[in-house]
Amino acid sequence: MNKPSRAAGARAPNGLTDRARRRHGNRWLGARRAPPGGRQPTSNDANDSKGKPRDGSRTVRRSRGVGAAGVVLVGSLLAGQVHAAGFAINEMSTADLGMGNAVTAIADRPSAIAFNPAGLAFQRGLAAEASLSLIIPAFGYDTMIPASGEPVRVDAKRQVFPVPSLFASYRWREEVAFGLGVYAPFGLGVAWNDTVAGDVPWWGRNLVAKIDLQSVYINPTVALRLHERVGLAAGLVVAQAKVSLARAIAISIDPADDVEVELSGDDVGFGATAGLLIAAIPQRLNVGVGYRSAVRFGFSGQGVFRKDGSAAAVPLALRTQLTDGPVEVPMTLPHTIYFGLAVFPLPRLSLSANVDLTTWSTIDELRIDFLDNPDLSSVESKRWRNTYAVRLGVQYELVRALLVRLGFIFDQTPVPAETVGPDLPDVDRFLLACGLGYSLRGVRVDLAYQFMVGPGTDTAPTAPIVGQHDASAHLASLSLGFNVDL
Repeated sequence: MNKPSRAAGARAPNGLTDRARRRHGNRWLGARRAPPGGRQPTSNDANDSKGKPRDGSRTVRRSRGVGAAGVVLVGSLLAGQVHAAGFAINEMSTADLGMGNAVTAIADRPSAIAFNPAGLAFQRGLAAEASLSLIIPAFGYDTMIPASGEPVRVDAKRQVFPVPSLFASYRWREEVAFGLGVYAPFGLGVAWNDTVAGDVPWWGRNLVAKIDLQSVYINPTVALRLHERVGLAAGLVVAQAKVSLARAIAISIDPADDVEVELSGDDVGFGATAGLLIAAIPQRLNVGVGYRSAVRFGFSGQGVFRKDGSAAAVPLALRTQLTDGPVEVPMTLPHTIYFGLAVFPLPRLSLSANVDLTTWSTIDELRIDFLDNPDLSSVESKRWRNTYAVRLGVQYELVRALLVRLGFIFDQTPVPAETVGPDLPDVDRFLLACGLGYSLRGVRVDLAYQFMVGPGTDTAPTAPIVGQHDASAHLASLSLGFNVDL
């Protein structure tokens, strides 16, 4: 995330004179180095810097009616979609990732648009940054084979998810700045193997075989500097999301008899962002608050039923009910509020902390509407809960223009033990982060890495898959940015 700039009259964050800063170019990333308030002022910014903030199986039971079987079938299918939405992505800026995203009170980069857009009010000139993060998650169960009761380890397929982002900001006038962000705050997916322990058919295929969720948020923003130490911002979100789901209807114990079900859909939703950034004690203490609103989607797509890739191969007893057709699923992604505090005890040292609140209770139930076959429509209870995350970050300028970053995160899962399933076997997460940043003549390169571990957690006896589930992930990120005074 981004961090604000330093207060006026403060010495250069890295101890450089104005002449040295001019010689090394305009390094807005220096804000992350600068303890008191972010970026360094330049000779063109002398009147601008004052007061700036620094910087989770149950097998589907054969029902007496085909229609009832279809309800269970599609209900389980789309549950995966909602759980996929539980994947919140915070890897929108490499530099922020290196500090555990504890940057709400140091919003000194264009990526502030995503977490606290008020930081744009204290940035200058024209700036842009592009990041690419790679996320490699792992999910698994320690459970028992239903037929034999034998203990078994079940792991999801390993996948790599690229998460790009792009941010740009422009200081139009002394008190007005504009920004544009294109990023993906929700996404990822889960895919499971057809068999476990060698040749045992995966009984969870009735619930989910594969899920993918992709989102893109386009976020224009305007920021105002209300006071030399106070910035305020608001933005519009235009969000597009796409889902792709696959699962099986188990006709018999033999997976060769399965009917495959695939569903895809998309929608566009709208939301808003806002932020406040205050240099409470210039060069020593910043306070920040960021907000991203909920976005409501009404996914519209097609349900497709196939056996061995052919609709004609679907058993006759099911064919008249499991027909291809349109499906609609309403879903609301949550509100998120970021509270941040940053202190700058030494000229080259920044310490920051965040508490993030996310209203996952917006996913209380899953409603599925079959437009051409209302008998298959259903409502399933989810009861996701609101969560918090705690983030801590450190940044230190090791040598001139070289920044070192560390971070720690605790991130609470929204999924109750009663409803956790293989669509998202989520757990409370602990993450460690590290990163490097280097700048030269207004150009900046950042690298970062995070490791996430979610300790084994027992499901409730009523969960779709009963046992202990866990998760882990590797995250790596690279970004390139620049800043030009205009």
